[in-house]
Amino acid sequence: MAIPGALASGDLLGERYALKKAEWSSPLGPVWLARDRVLDRPVLIQLLRDDLTQEHETRKRFLKAAAQSAQTTHAAILRVFDIGDEPAFVVLEHASGGRLADRLRSGPLRPADGARTALAIARGLEALHERGTAHGSLAPTNVLFDAEGRAKMLVLADAAPGAYGVDPAAEQPQGYRPPEADPLPAEADRFALAALTYHMLTGSPPDGRSHRLTLPSAIDSLLRRALSPEPARRPSLDEFIGALAPFARVELPEARGPRFSASEFRWLIPVVIIIAVAALAGTIGVSVVQNVARERETPAETSPSPTTAEAQALEVSDVVDFDPQGDGEEQSEDVGRAIDGDARTVWRTTGYASPDLGGIKEGVGLLFDLGKEVALRSVRVQSTLEGWEAQIRVADDAGDNAEDYARVATFTATTENDVPMSAGTSARYVLLWITALTNDDAASRYPWRAEVAEVEFFAA
Repeated sequence: MAIPGALASGDLLGERYALKKAEWSSPLGPVWLARDRVLDRPVLIQLLRDDLTQEHETRKRFLKAAAQSAQTTHAAILRVFDIGDEPAFVVLEHASGGRLADRLRSGPLRPADGARTALAIARGLEALHERGTAHGSLAPTNVLFDAEGRAKMLVLADAAPGAYGVDPAAEQPQGYRPPEADPLPAEADRFALAALTYHMLTGSPPDGRSHRLTLPSAIDSLLRRALSPEPARRPSLDEFIGALAPFARVELPEARGPRFSASEFRWLIPVVIIIAVAALAGTIGVSVVQNVARERETPAETSPSPTTAEAQALEVSDVVDFDPQGDGEEQSEDVGRAIDGDARTVWRTTGYASPDLGGIKEGVGLLFDLGKEVALRSVRVQSTLEGWEAQIRVADDAGDNAEDYARVATFTATTENDVPMSAGTSARYVLLWITALTNDDAASRYPWRAEVAEVEFFAA
């Protein structure tokens, strides 16, 4: 598509948005990177192409669809910030991580990354469908990633076929449309989601031929059903989400290189056992000597206070994700795993490009509500990923920024951290503020993250 000749880099739209460069073209028109001069932030601007903007009814429907998209707020949908009429344009959230279409030129995504992206898109579609609308043209060209690697859909579709005088599915590769004639918009979205997932995991769109995917059997089975020519066989979005969730939470086995081979481990076992037995014998000997000496020197003492391991953890009233310098959402659907009593389930941050959270924010974390002010003795943090750094911050009232909470401790994550609180620490709200991430060995552009399995609080 040709960029309107009247527009060039440096031009100002709506007396506010300074155009920087044309990023790509869609069937509707060019998409520009621009700068919001009022809020001093980058934005994307979707323009309606020249021949369409001359038609009053088409321009009206384009802006109405944008206004409708602005009513659906979801982490997987690019936010609509503003609209303008001369020329017709829509101001969108900037996603600096690029488009899925560009990533797929290098081949398929890693299975875990593909599963996470598909899961996010499925939840975004679910939000659209609950509002009685549909995407209508889901494709790799309109799936973008933010700076933290989270997938977001560009949604400006009017579900009515040919609403803008263009095919709403013109961006979709062959194989993204269900075979039946005139499918319902939501049904077309579900089929396109399955095709997109297949495309991400195999590197090419489905071609209708039957062949076995080199994927876990559960995903293989899901995609076969979802791409079935028989609509009744296709899973609902709920089923799709449920099937993908386990693979989106963890790295699939084939996505990681071996950390230590089984043959190496076998010879190590006897050595470990010998060392452990020797250490135990030495420890017992020292303990016996110390106990005898102690009995001679001191009278019987009262029972000591229970250790953290023996004490009863406090009940947590609530936990929420805390992302004041990002988009306000950091894997919010998984926060409950940090207090579910099961160390096998984890809340993890999204992936970032560097250990300092991509240089785009000072931290991110979890905010715990203990229900009332409590004198704290220690906080136990269990993790499945070592090496990330965090602070424990506390406050009597919930605040919006990390500075609203007093820092009382810092630690570097191991599998289990018992973090002591300084004497006199008392609070209702406790912020686990993650300030540095660790590389989880994923072969990804965004390998830096933290993982929290369990957080427990102990009273003084």
